[in-house]
Amino acid sequence: MTDGNGFVSGGRVGADGRAEACPVDRTEACPVDRAEVCPEKAGRAGQADGACADGNGANAPRAVIIGASPTVRGAEMILPGDFVAVCDGGLEFALDRGIKFQLLVGDFDSYKGKIPEPGRGVDNDFELIRLPAEKDDTDIGFAAKTLLDRGFRDLLILGGTGGRLDHTLGNLCVAASVAALGGLCVLAGDLPGESLYVFRDRTVDFEPSGGAFLSIFPWGNEEAVVTAEGFKYPLLHGRIAASTTLGVSNEFAVSPGSRSPKAFVAAESGTVVVVVNREA
Repeated sequence: MTDGNGFVSGGRVGADGRAEACPVDRTEACPVDRAEVCPEKAGRAGQADGACADGNGANAPRAVIIGASPTVRGAEMILPGDFVAVCDGGLEFALDRGIKFQLLVGDFDSYKGKIPEPGRGVDNDFELIRLPAEKDDTDIGFAAKTLLDRGFRDLLILGGTGGRLDHTLGNLCVAASVAALGGLCVLAGDLPGESLYVFRDRTVDFEPSGGAFLSIFPWGNEEAVVTAEGFKYPLLHGRIAASTTLGVSNEFAVSPGSRSPKAFVAAESGTVVVVVNREA
């Protein structure tokens, strides 16, 4: 049975609202990594939609990429200890908000100000990588490759959605490259309270909240096999095809005035894009 927007009712949930066993093989020893999504600016990515841990562990460093979307937002999602990489026009956003960064990348076709030099012009030292105008990667794509080469697997992208649709789709491809290496990539949406999570072969926990919507889409494959529990319409080893809208507009299983146990999405096969829209 579905709600008309997707999500099959069913699935075995324990008395506490969580799966009784691993969502992949239903055993106590779960073979997939788990990443917890933290409420109220606590944890690895802050805000209501941050990711606390990646495959390297809860204390693994996280990298933040700041792009040049016209709707860039999310400065408050940056936490102490994050490694910050700024791409081209994202420099204006960083400088205006006093965000310290460790890497500056770009061909600087979208930044019209004076480009700071390491050790001068800003109150922190940083590495500058100038890119040619004609290249095979976008500035964000190059920054992500650089960070992945340096061992980061937990990425947050600000200014990666909104504006030109082709840029948003390209940044989802960048996020998929992070997922392919076992990482978790979160993109701040252009709407307040909106975040996109891209991952595969792992489980991500989400903090339930009333009035929020969560949608699941396969990415880069014809279908994804997903278990989703803690929602109004749970899904157990369900197949979400790219040609359907099965995964659109689920809701957290939250009773009015109460907090429910955490919900989770397990990507058992294929890469998924999970879009969370919370009330601003």
